[in-house]
This record gives sequence, structure tokens and C-alpha cells, in this order.
Amino acid sequence: MSYQVFSRKFRPQKFEEVIGQVHVSKTLKNAIKLGRVAHGYIFSGPRGVGKTTTARILAKAINCTEPIDFNPCGRCSSCISITEGRNIDILEIDGASNRGIDDIRDLRENAKYPPTSGKYRVYIIDEVHMLTKEAFNALLKTLEEPPPFVVFILATTDPHKIPATILSRTQKFDFKRISISDIINQLKLILTEENLDYDDDSLNLIAVKADGGLRDALSMLDQIIAFTESRIDLEMVMSLLGMVHHSVYQEITGNLLKSDIAKVLKVLDQTLSSGIAISDFINGFNDFVRNCMICIAGGVNSIRLDESTLSWINQHRSILNITDLMRILDLSLKYESGLKYLQHPRIGLETLLMKIASMDSAIELSDLVKKLSEPGKFLNIPAVQYKKKYNNLDEEPKHVKTKEISEPIPPQKIEESHHVELPELSIEIIQSQWKEVILHMEAVNARISTLFEESTVSDFDGKTISVQIPAKDNGFNIKNIEKNRKIVEKVLRTIFHQSLSVRFYSNGSRSKDEVTSPQKMKGVQEHPLSLHLIEKFEGELIR
Repeated sequence: MSYQVFSRKFRPQKFEEVIGQVHVSKTLKNAIKLGRVAHGYIFSGPRGVGKTTTARILAKAINCTEPIDFNPCGRCSSCISITEGRNIDILEIDGASNRGIDDIRDLRENAKYPPTSGKYRVYIIDEVHMLTKEAFNALLKTLEEPPPFVVFILATTDPHKIPATILSRTQKFDFKRISISDIINQLKLILTEENLDYDDDSLNLIAVKADGGLRDALSMLDQIIAFTESRIDLEMVMSLLGMVHHSVYQEITGNLLKSDIAKVLKVLDQTLSSGIAISDFINGFNDFVRNCMICIAGGVNSIRLDESTLSWINQHRSILNITDLMRILDLSLKYESGLKYLQHPRIGLETLLMKIASMDSAIELSDLVKKLSEPGKFLNIPAVQYKKKYNNLDEEPKHVKTKEISEPIPPQKIEESHHVELPELSIEIIQSQWKEVILHMEAVNARISTLFEESTVSDFDGKTISVQIPAKDNGFNIKNIEKNRKIVEKVLRTIFHQSLSVRFYSNGSRSKDEVTSPQKMKGVQEHPLSLHLIEKFEGELIR
């Protein structure tokens, strides 16, 4: 007998043998037990997780003449013919190559005839999402009201491509990715039966590489066994599957976080020169960084790492910052997603690693708050000597030394203890610090900052600063500044550490004494004649 690959040789023949799909197997078995077999099913899920295998088991179970605990016996003529693929009542159709409306019409015509030997005629349409829109429409009526002896099983990896009209006429089962532990256990059973030695790390690597697909894992195992003659070990598996050892990623990641670009490029060159594909390298690198990030975050149980990698992570916790690893992974994933479009993938990879190595380390929020709480660390604002009483919490000095006392302080004393006596603010101090006002205003409002560059501080009465604005377009300029008065006063409070009001006037035809004060302006605005003119001409009073 010719050789059979593991995926066919060890294909499950009972519901209980389907790995990782208990929710599907139990439901279908109970449906047979209760006589509630539906006329249409959709099996959706990733590749290699048992969709077609489960469909065949269901087809055998409902046609078996001697079922055992509602499982196919595997010995009757019906079970044997279905297993060997020669039962004319069980039709497996490839939806990718039989996707047209004519193919579905033929299927619909044949579905009218009863089965030749068994109880049911079963149609298994694989990759059903590949059918055309017209083919789906042709299938609708038959799928909704098929003959009582017909069962449709539609298998797909892309259920979102199936029309809603088809989904509503069938029972949908979602097949899960098979867990790493389940894949490893199945590989161990097969290797034990084949009398081959192995180590656990090599099987773990195969299971991780399979990405939840048991068929992929069995295909890789077939390839590895064909290569080896005795024992399956980690080094051999990594070499055969084109995978990079964790020690390489450890060295690259450590040098990236240390910004040692020369060593990073040297290790990269050695790795790629050994024959490793760039796609395999970046895929393994992303997986390694992800595992480091999850491990640092405390999710050790959700990853499978060897002892050497776990030891390396524990030794380098001081430089393995979660935020830095997230930034590295974000850049690396973007590179991987666009890799197939690059004409020079190696140049892109080298650029990526140099960019990562050149990044500054991220600052933890707690550290940032701690540094911001230290006076003068980030705000480069010159200290101004003047008198101020701190009444607001946001204006209170950050460091006020207080003496330890054992007796309670009266409320009046507490209020006085928050008053800090400093030299009086004068017009000379304001004029000397006016450039600082302009610089701070530039970051807030560039237009006002430009006007302030040509303005001068002419007077200060202890509470109000008088500012003279250039004569050109003076009405518009003053109006523009007045709209942003709160911003201006906030900047003044930042510079001079007290609440100050400001008055703007022009150096045009009228002197500052002739300029209307806020009180007079309010009276003019409320005058009946002013209100009539503003309403009639839809205008507004400037000054």
C-alpha cells in the first residue's frame, strides 16, 4: 500500500476523535441521538481545524447501519465506502472549481433523486464562499426546502463572504483554532505510535508554527520525519522550518534597547547570510517581542517560552520597558504588513532596526509626574520678585516649608500661613519681562504675539497693565486682542504669578487718556442711539 501522510492516516473517524471541537461534536452527536438532524449546516473556521473531517463523520453517522453510541461503526459497507470516497450518495464538491450557476443547477437536479443505499444523500461543498452570486441565488430554494433525504454541509474559511440569505437557512458552527497543548498531545501520540524520539521544545515549536491548524502541524511533522533518521530535536526543527533561534532575537532586542546599531546590523547580516528569509525573520522577531511584552506585563501563563528566554527576560527587566516594546512591535508590524510591496526588503528591514535603535526610551507616567512636581525642571520661566498672595490652589507654591507644631493652628493663622510676602511688582519689572510675555504668547496665539512685538507697556497702577497698540488698523487690532483677553491675562498670570487685568489702547489720534474706559464703553453700548444704529446696520461697537 502506498504511503499516506499523517493528515490522512490519522484522520478522525469518530466525533470524539476530533481535536479541540467539543462544542461541535457534542451538538451534532446529540442531534443524531434526538433525531433532529438539520437539512443544512455551515462549518466555518480557520484552515486545518477539522471542518471537512467533521462533515464526513456526520455523513457516515447518519448513514451507518450499525452505529455505536451514535458514532459511525466504521465496519459497515456504507462507512467503508464513504471512508474510501466511493459512495455515490456522498458528494464532495470543491466550491472554488465548481462555482458557477450551471454547476449548482446540476446539483439541484440531482438532489431530487433519493439515495441509492443509505438514508441520506449528503452534499459537502468545500470553500463555499467561492460560489458566484448567481450560484448562491440558484441554491436558495433548494437549501430552504430540500427533499427530506438531502443534507447540505457547507464548509468555509470566510463566512463573512456568504450571503445572509444562505446563513439564515442553515445552522452555523464556528470551529476554533486548536490550542498549542492539544496539538502537542496529538503529535506525541503519533510519534509514539511511529516509534520516534523527540524533545518537548521541538514539538512546542511545531505547534506554535502551525498557528492553530492541526493539519499544518502534521504536514510539518511529515517533512521533519522525512529529513531525520532518528530523533527530532530543536536545532533540526528550526533549521528545517527556517526559524531563527531565540538567542538571536535576544541579542538583537538587547542591542536595540541599548541603541547599539552596529551590533544590531552585524547580527542581522549573519542571520540573513545563513539563508533565513526576511519574512521568517520578521515574523519570529514580532513573536519574540510580543512574548517579552506579555511576560513583563505578568501574563506568563499565556505564552510558551523556553527557560533560557525566560531567564534572559528576568535579567533584562531594567531595560525591557513595556511602552518601548509596544512601540517596537508597532513599527515592526507595520513593516511586516507592507513587506510584500517592497522591492528592497532588506533595506527596509535595516532602516526599521536603525529607526528603532535611534528612538528615545519612553518615560513612565509616574516618573513624568514626579519630575513635573519638581520646581523648575521643565518650565524655564525666570523668577520674578514681587509681592503676591496665593489664594488659588493652582497658584500655590509647590514647596512651602512649615514648622512642626503640636498645637492646632487657628483658622486665621492657617490663612496667613499661605501668604508669601515678596517685593512689589512694578512697571519696570513688567517692561523687563515683556519679551517673556511675547514668547509665551507665541505658543498660544501667534497673531497677538506679533502685535505685542510692536506694543509697549506704558503704565501700571498695581492691578491693571496699560498696553499701547500700533496705530495701523488699530480698531481691528484692539478688537482682535479683546476677544482673546482671557488668554492674555492667563499668560500674564503665568509670567508674573498673580491675577492682572490689562487695558489696550491705540497711539493714534487719541491719547490713552481719551480712550474710552470699560465703564464708559459699557455706557455707550447700552445707549438707545447706539443700540438703534447697531441693530439697523447690523454692526458692532469697536471703541
